[in-house]
Amino acid sequence: MKYIILARDFRGAYLPLCAQRDVPAEPNDSGWQVWAEGEESCTDKAQVWGIEEFCKEYPSFEQFVDLQPGTELKCSENGIWKP
Repeated sequence: MKYIILARDFRGAYLPLCAQRDVPAEPNDSGWQVWAEGEESCTDKAQVWGIEEFCKEYPSFEQFVDLQPGTELKCSENGIWKP
């Protein structure tokens, strides 16, 4: 299973706003990092989720999972992801 790095647990009061795909560091790394605006460097609350788990919470993200490294996405307040 591939994983995704989250700046925090987004199942609570916070919504994810941004995502960026880097070159995966290892076979199980999706390369995706997700954060709320301004949290790019908040590693003290970071979590690792399975990419499938994240896509269950945010189904519109699934269509972008395999896009090239360098891809950046934004998430609307209603949880819809778009380039």
